[in-house]
Parts: sequence; structure tokens; C-alpha cells
Amino acid sequence: MPARIDPPAPDCGPPLRAPAATGASLALERLAVRTRELSAAEDFFQHFGVPFAPAVLHRCRLHVLKRFHQYLHACPPPAGDEAALHAHAHALLARAYADFVDSTPQEEKVFAVFSAGAEQRVSLSTVRATLPSHNQRS
Repeated sequence: MPARIDPPAPDCGPPLRAPAATGASLALERLAVRTRELSAAEDFFQHFGVPFAPAVLHRCRLHVLKRFHQYLHACPPPAGDEAALHAHAHALLARAYADFVDSTPQEEKVFAVFSAGAEQRVSLSTVRATLPSHNQRS
């Protein structure tokens, strides 16, 4: 399975045109206030009513939450009522989780550390060349 570099864009209609304070940005603020007290990944899943397998969440909790954050910014919540906001967040969290059910954090490349190419590798001989010689000890 080839790795994706960027998460797929959620199907959320046309992009927003104005970055000014819109109903969507206000909805994001409301969502941030509602989730401020949540700390563990499990808390988010329980709050939004998204079922999860503990083993999957244990191995990629930060990756799932980061992907959820990416999806929220790619597809901001509707400016509607609390039920619409909750349903939207539920769907995006479920989608972020689904990305990792049959994949790995390395394949999904959510964090930059997994996006580094071969040019970032350093051979052991290069490291040894930078160390002082064992024969030059005083």
C-alpha cells in the first residue's frame, strides 16, 4: 500500500473564500471551548461518541488527534446549532481514526518526522568520522 503524504481532503463542499470571522470560524471557537477540558484521546472519542479499539488508539493516539485537527481546518464545522457542530466533529474524528485502523503512523505521515526522506539519514561511518580517535586519548 503506497503511503499518502497529505491527508485526503474531506468532502465538505467548496472551500471557504474569506478567512475573516465567519460562522465557520466561530463554530471552531465554540468547538475549542467545548473540548478544552478533554485531555486524553479517549476523552475525545467518548465526548463525540466515536467507537474505537483501544489497541489502535494506543499505538497512534497523537496521530489520530493531529489528523482530526487537520480535517477540522480543511472542513470547518457548519455555523449551525450545537447538534450540527457535534455531528460534524463526530464524523471528522471517526474519519481520522479510520485512517489509522488499517495503516500505520509511518504510512500516513501526519508528523514531519515521518516525511523526512533518505537525504536526512546519516551513516554510522559518517558519525564515526566526527568522533575523536580512540588512539588520541590522554
